[in-house]
Amino acid sequence: MFRLCTREKIEDVILALYKEPMNTNDLQTRGIVGGSTASRIMKRLKELGLVEPVIINGSPKYRLTEKGRKVAELLMQMYQVVEGDR
Repeated sequence: MFRLCTREKIEDVILALYKEPMNTNDLQTRGIVGGSTASRIMKRLKELGLVEPVIINGSPKYRLTEKGRKVAELLMQMYQVVEGDR
């Protein structure tokens, strides 16, 4: 599905967007993913209907759609189960 991006990076982006809308520069500045990786991930997440572009305070950002929020919540639940087993 994501040949050039690791699953972990994609999950990191989804979880970051769950907290707040961001653009690819925000993702890069915060050390979540590099610029070209961020662009590829956002493009694919948009194709899957997990993110949508929005303008916030005049700045283009991406936010999770309802479907994207559900995916993020499932990821968080999964991590809680895994971390609970330690």
